[in-house]
Amino acid sequence: MPDQAPGGSRPRICLARGSEGLESPAHGSINAEIIERMVGINAVSAGTRGLVTVSPEQIQTWVPDIILTVDRDFAAAVGEMPEWHRIPASPQ
Repeated sequence: MPDQAPGGSRPRICLARGSEGLESPAHGSINAEIIERMVGINAVSAGTRGLVTVSPEQIQTWVPDIILTVDRDFAAAVGEMPEWHRIPASPQ
């Protein structure tokens, strides 16, 4: 696995799971492996491993460069969710 992304920068990535996008894997969890394989930095800051329930305000403070999701419902609805509009990486 490469240590750096092309150009030397590593984007901060938040993996948003669930229909509201408010489940995220903490650093070191098996669910966060995709972020590391993408040569990113897990933006989620939690004092535990595994999935954590977060708020849009928490995600905003983590300042992710990329919001990644595998949930079709969340992907389709996030642009209409006002609580996500304050997060620059989310679609507007």
